[in-house]
Amino acid sequence: MSDVVLERVWKRYDGNVVAVSELDLRVNAGEFVVLVGPSGCGKTTTLRMVAGLESISEGTLTIAGKRMNDVPPRDRDIAMVFQSYALYPHMTVFENMAFGLRLRKVPEAEITTRVRAASASLGLDPYLDRKPKALSGGQRQRVAMGRAIVRNARVFLFDEPLSNLDAKLRHEVRLEIARLHKKAGATMLYVTHDQVEAMTLADRIAIMEGGRLQQYGPPMELYERPVNRFVAGFLGSPSMNFLSLTPSAAEVLGPIGLRLGVPESGVASVGIRPHGFWVDSERGRPMQVDLVEPLGAETFIHGLVGGQPIVASVPPATRPAVGDRVPLAALPSALHAFDSAGNAVPHGATSVTAAHP
Repeated sequence: MSDVVLERVWKRYDGNVVAVSELDLRVNAGEFVVLVGPSGCGKTTTLRMVAGLESISEGTLTIAGKRMNDVPPRDRDIAMVFQSYALYPHMTVFENMAFGLRLRKVPEAEITTRVRAASASLGLDPYLDRKPKALSGGQRQRVAMGRAIVRNARVFLFDEPLSNLDAKLRHEVRLEIARLHKKAGATMLYVTHDQVEAMTLADRIAIMEGGRLQQYGPPMELYERPVNRFVAGFLGSPSMNFLSLTPSAAEVLGPIGLRLGVPESGVASVGIRPHGFWVDSERGRPMQVDLVEPLGAETFIHGLVGGQPIVASVPPATRPAVGDRVPLAALPSALHAFDSAGNAVPHGATSVTAAHP
């Protein structure tokens, strides 16, 4: 296990196109860190710089305390799993997993031991003699993971390894990756645009946008205490509801049944997640429902409350229909406040109480 440290790292293309800017990131030995963000945010470029597949324009990368900026990829002692399986079609599963070890002149007996151990942990024993065309997508991705595992590398890098799988397989392979980390205790850096993967796999999440690191910390810390509107809106499905405030609306948030005391606090907007609402016939404000999403265990309703668009989670027993008026109230503790620049206003800077209709 080794730590990975990026200090003030920049990546520029053609001199003036900035893909990653001033990135400071520390991945501790044995930690599982997920880089997440929208397309073009710089997460894959960051991973490729760690792998040595992209040069670093400015800054320093160290692995296990050793500067790696100019070290070739083959000498960094990393293993990488790509979005595409990149398996050799003419080789069996065993041969695909063993190929890299044979290039490194590892003794055959040790190769067999490593491949057998990896195949057992990934449930690939029945398929060792098959070629990739005889495997499902999930099995092929597990072979790609196995090829990385047998390396016994210091650092494992994953570049959106589940994006080509269907929902069921994504869930299964995600569990395999989680079990692998728990068993091996290896240092892992994982790139995805899927927030579910990020929340369920990571020890810590690094959220990027526009080439910059927005927030870095444990999943629930980012979910419960986002530092800005971007982080608040990115994590959570459906996304957080944002309500813009005007001076005349700064004290009473009538649309969600709350009273917000914000004298001179600089609050420009507030956010509340869909799960921060409940149906309350006495204190709730009526939502005119225009879309219903029944998901079994819960139902999401979309509509307007006080002229502002809202998405709320309600119990399935509510059985709302398009055109219904559902009385919604909100939890004061679920409210997030943001200033005009989109930065979070610290909890405690505002007072929130229920506003009775």
